Amino acid sequence: MFDLLGLLLMGTNEERVVSNTVINGIEIDTCFANDMGKDYETGICINGIWFIAEDYDTKEDAKKGHEKYVTLIKNKKLKEIVDIYGAGSTKIIY
Repeated sequence: MFDLLGLLLMGTNEERVVSNTVINGIEIDTCFANDMGKDYETGICINGIWFIAEDYDTKEDAKKGHEKYVTLIKNKKLKEIVDIYGAGSTKIIY
């Protein structure tokens, strides 16, 4: 069920964003999003499809997680992304 009140309480986009990076058309976005599991999550967008890669309890952990995915993608080490909430997976072709 869609939680409108929860969405409203999350604040503005600027308040929610932890970090956003785009590398060769792959978007890595880490933000406050307490709508599923933990309070923060990193999503990776490939070919217009979002996959939630990881979630975190704290903003500090979210920052570290974001940098981990940036490094993996910059170094072409992430070969597949699997959505932690079961929304599928995809191979990453660099």
